Amino acid sequence: MNSNRRPKGGKNPDPGQEVNWGAQLADLKESGYQTDLLLTALVQVLIDKKILSGGELEEMMKELDRSLSPVEWNG
Repeated sequence: MNSNRRPKGGKNPDPGQEVNWGAQLADLKESGYQTDLLLTALVQVLIDKKILSGGELEEMMKELDRSLSPVEWNG
């Protein structure tokens, strides 16, 4: 974090708050890693048991991506 930059109003941020933000970011990263690990393991088990194929997974990912992506509007 660049200590030369000041937030609007010229006040320095509370050092305790900065530590809190850093801890929250670390928690989010760990949570994301654990979610990725769980999902990867689950998909691998489904493929190994021939419940799901890699192709089916890829198609579903594309379908979900299309349905969840914002719609472009040219108006």
